Amino acid sequence: VTVNVATTGVADSTTLYFTESGSATSDDIDPVSGSFVITSNAGSFDIDVKPGATAGRTIIIEIRTGSTGGPIVDTAETVTITLPTIDPDDTTVNEGDTVTYTVTGPDGTYGVRIGSASTATASDIGWPDSYDTVTVTAGTGSIAVTITEDIGTEGSETLILELLDAPWPDNTTV
Repeated sequence: VTVNVATTGVADSTTLYFTESGSATSDDIDPVSGSFVITSNAGSFDIDVKPGATAGRTIIIEIRTGSTGGPIVDTAETVTITLPTIDPDDTTVNEGDTVTYTVTGPDGTYGVRIGSASTATASDIGWPDSYDTVTVTAGTGSIAVTITEDIGTEGSETLILELLDAPWPDNTTV
């Protein structure tokens, strides 16, 4: 999350401070407080949502003068932590069919892997490995998976795809 701060009449090189006062904790975001410098009546800073953050928690940034304990001079709009989701467009498909998984959430490139609860394998979907990537732009992305048509009859199989917070090989599940 990038926080942009616009000021009026604040001298260049002035240091302002911020603190987080919503329900998000240091387990959810980093940093929870800090400082930034004003240049031409503007300043900005980034707050990173950590892997494993709790969806639904809020980030409320208070802008302060003097220190992180100084007087509050402004409060930014509340941001609610949302985590990416992945959903198939069909839940029952046959070999040879394609199922498209839609990913919604913050923009970025995510790793996608076959989940441990799946009975399907990489060879069942034609992937050379058990992972791929998906890019989310403007809040949405998709990945199409074609179920391999083979000559054997296996019966029903389950394919569960999991999102990772970064492309492979970082395997931190979102």
